[in-house]
Amino acid sequence: MSKPQSLTKYRMSAMATDTHERVKAPPLCATPSLLVGLSMTLVLTFLWSPITRAADPAKGSAVYHSQCESCHGTRGEGVMPGTPDLVRGNALLQPDGGLLEMIKAGRNAMPSYNGLLSDMDILDVIAYMRTL
Repeated sequence: MSKPQSLTKYRMSAMATDTHERVKAPPLCATPSLLVGLSMTLVLTFLWSPITRAADPAKGSAVYHSQCESCHGTRGEGVMPGTPDLVRGNALLQPDGGLLEMIKAGRNAMPSYNGLLSDMDILDVIAYMRTL
């Protein structure tokens, strides 16, 4: 199997150059093996991901009102001392993954929801909270 001609050309020119000259790197291009590798990585990531659909704020609303409303309030205003105000949005400036892990682990007076709610349920709640 022969080497791609473009790589051979760059290697040959690199050997013939003076030490003070800059050697050009081969152009970045998507080789078939690189494309196959990236494609397989994306497919495997998608298949092993526990997330199978987009977060649904309507489903999150039902979970929020049954699990979160007693402390965080109907509109996210926070009814207990130390509860973050979800209306202002400062508590929601984190990415969904960070909020997911925080809700699963619990924080201060908030219990852990790991095992009580699925990751998808929590992501639905996060989507709903972002609408408050």
